[in-house]
Amino acid sequence: MMQFNNTFRGCEPTEYNACVGKNGDPSYAEYANGFCDAALHLIDAAIERKAMDEQIYPICFNMRHAIELRLKQYVFALKSIRGDANLDDFHDTRLHDLSEIWHYYKEKAGKVDRRLTKKLKELDPIIDDFSEIDPTGQTFRYPYSSQKKENNKHLVDVGIINIVHLREVFTRLSQLLQDIHCLNDFLAEEYGTGTYTTNLSRADIEVIATRLPQHTLWRKNTALCLEIKARIKADYKISSNEFGQAKTLIESNYGLAAEVGKELPLKDAKRCDWLAVYQAYILMEGSGHSNVFDVACHTAMLQKECEAVVYCVEHIPIEAFIDIMCVYECGRHGKYSDYYGVFYSSQIKLAHKHRSEASQRREYIAGVLCKTNFVRYTLKGLKMLKQHSILDALDQAYSGKLDAQQ
Repeated sequence: MMQFNNTFRGCEPTEYNACVGKNGDPSYAEYANGFCDAALHLIDAAIERKAMDEQIYPICFNMRHAIELRLKQYVFALKSIRGDANLDDFHDTRLHDLSEIWHYYKEKAGKVDRRLTKKLKELDPIIDDFSEIDPTGQTFRYPYSSQKKENNKHLVDVGIINIVHLREVFTRLSQLLQDIHCLNDFLAEEYGTGTYTTNLSRADIEVIATRLPQHTLWRKNTALCLEIKARIKADYKISSNEFGQAKTLIESNYGLAAEVGKELPLKDAKRCDWLAVYQAYILMEGSGHSNVFDVACHTAMLQKECEAVVYCVEHIPIEAFIDIMCVYECGRHGKYSDYYGVFYSSQIKLAHKHRSEASQRREYIAGVLCKTNFVRYTLKGLKMLKQHSILDALDQAYSGKLDAQQ
């Protein structure tokens, strides 16, 4: 075990060794959590012991420092939301003025997504209060200011601080900051789909999709379409070029194209392939594992699996079967139809290998057909991808047989 010195080192009992540095790789988030928790624990102890006059300094210092760390954490989180967020002018290790950090974060957050700006307004009054009383983290660390002036004692204009009220305010602030954290995660996933432009988020584009005319109208009624285009441009303050980008994204997106009357075909799997794979799944019906091993039942189960796999090999091209699996994964993992393309780009690379190695292809097909949630997530994926013709065909052919599987 590495030892730094005789005081700051690991030892017995090992369950109380704290992980620091590269051991666990703590970031601004972990540091902020620690100072936040310490402040609340100190307040509870001060209330219990009625030791406010001395504890107020570490309490407020921990609170204020937790806020600084949290804001710095959220500044860097902007890059996780949009990779093109420019933070080159953010010198986090040299910047400690709370007001400057707060205004920098608000400015950059507004450029990343308007929803952040709306949420940050709720934090303004509390952050301003902390910034006013302790702008640079010195007020609660030392009794006197380092600035040379006649009366340089800190907090002479404050006099009294109620720690019960302080706890209520800081608890509310902590919850608001947690809401920002959740919004950051949500936005990072949304922007991760790649469906956005310089000034339009995916949410904006979803709304625009509902306002666009059907794609066939652009030739039939150009005047009406141009009028709608002008209103959208004015509402979102975007150029014709950016409107065109949004329109292209909508028309090429499986989940959004349906809004303008387009049903995009799947990459490889046709309606006949879906009917075949569901037929194979039905062939395996009843071949699930039992808690009691029975040779005859086990043999029958293996026979059904073999028949289903052979049926798929004979009736479904491997590219189409991989495509079906990608629809399943889309339904299982994501709330965005955009994931389908990501799964497909990754999985279709296996097609050549499955074509050349028959045993591996059969094993792959068997693994898919054995999934107990196959029907549920393939149907969910087809709905996300707006594959209405395939869904209608499956409903007509297998509705009664598949109801119990969903």
